[in-house]
Parts: sequence; C-alpha cells; structure tokens
Amino acid sequence: MVFFPAGIYRIRTNINVPKNVTLWLIGKFFIDPKVNISISGSLVETTSQIFMGEGSVTLNPGSVKQALPQWWGATGDGTTDDTLAIQKAIDSSKYVFFPSGTYNITSALRVNSGQKLVGANWTNTIINVFNGSNGIEIRSLKAQVADLKIISNMPGTGTGIKIIRSWRCLIDRVWIGDENLYFEKGIEIIGEPSYYNTITRCYLRRNKYGIYLGREGIESGPNETRIINNEILFGDYSVYIDAGGIHQIMATILKTTITGQYMITQV
Repeated sequence: MVFFPAGIYRIRTNINVPKNVTLWLIGKFFIDPKVNISISGSLVETTSQIFMGEGSVTLNPGSVKQALPQWWGATGDGTTDDTLAIQKAIDSSKYVFFPSGTYNITSALRVNSGQKLVGANWTNTIINVFNGSNGIEIRSLKAQVADLKIISNMPGTGTGIKIIRSWRCLIDRVWIGDENLYFEKGIEIIGEPSYYNTITRCYLRRNKYGIYLGREGIESGPNETRIINNEILFGDYSVYIDAGGIHQIMATILKTTITGQYMITQV
C-alpha cells in the first residue's frame, strides 16, 4: 500500500499504477493538462475529493467497485455547479455512483458505452438541470441509468434523458420532471440505429412529451423500444411517436399508467 497523507501532490507525467499496488489517498493528486493516471491496482474508497486539475484518471476494471463524483470535487449540495466533476467521474470509470444529494449541472452529462450511472434512489439523488440543457445524453451502446431524479430549473425546456443512435440501453427507476420542474421531453429516443432500448419502472411527471420516439433528420427512428411498468402523468403527450411518413417505428408498451394521450405523426 502507498499512503499519501494530507496535502496536494502534483502529477506532471503519465503514471500507471499496477495491479499489485493499493493507493490510499488522504491528500489530493493535482493532475496537469494532458496527463493521465491509469490505475489497475486497488484504490481505498472515500467520499472526499482526491483528484484535481485538468488531467484525466482511468480506473481500470477491478481497481474500484464504483467511482464517485465527489472524488473530483462534486458536492451534491444543491448550490455548486457539479457538471465538470461528474463528467470527469463518468470519463474515468464504467460505474459511477451518486450518493444522496442534489447535483446542479449546467450542460448535459455524456454517457459512454457500457457505462452505468446509478443513484441512491430517486428520492435522495437529484440531478438539477440549469440553462435549459438536456440532463443526460447517451450516444453509445448498452448504457444504463438508474435510481435518479432529474428535474429542470427552466420548466418546459430540454430533455431529461436523450438517447441518440444507441442500442440496448436501459433506463430503470428514474423520476423525470415535477411540478414547475419539468422538461419539454422526459425521455427522447431518436436516430438510427436506436434499437432494443428499454424504459422500465420510471415516473415521468408534467413533461410536455413523456416519452418521445422520433427521427433525426431523414433517418429512420428507433425500433423495438420496450416501455414497461412506468407511470407517465400530466403532460400534453404521454407517448409521442414521430413515424415520419415512410419510416416505421416499433415500440412495445406494457403495464404503463398514462394520463395524457398517444400521438403518432406522419410528416
């Protein structure tokens, strides 16, 4: 084990931490721009900040069970802009866990292939979106988002979760929108190939479009979307399908409570 007591340790060159080394950080690594720390060994987990600077960290499989945004300085206090810290956590690890708190963001969080973003539960882990931006954007394969609440600080703007040209993604136990804190679109899936995505056990409230399935430009839209065991309440359109003339969009909707209407367009 290599122990770093309280203090700031500047990292100027790339470092590879081998599997047989355990890092225990009480202090912080300040990583210079374009410098990477690749960790294959284990890291003693903490809820405090341990990474600083513009450089990057790669948490290789087996090094940690999960990465926390707090390691890059996120506070979850409902006041601080946590966007950059959260994105650094996402870029470092396949599994990012959000402890209870309210995380303010000012631009969309970009999720990579095979990643999981998981909160404590949708009551205690809240993503508060500012500037009318989207909350989470997925342009990848087999990504998962679970146990979060996502709200908009500018009602009627942006999208809670936007899935673009992605397949086999899972949105599970996510609350999107609320009174005076809703999006234009709760969950939006667009583009080709957006196949075999699943939305399940979600609660979508007040968003103009609860779930929006549509095209991107002249492309076909998503196919084989599974919408299972959700509640979609009090929006203008619970499920809106923009089939786009000759294009076909296929979706399976099961055990989903809806107050609102379906809309299928042919443009």
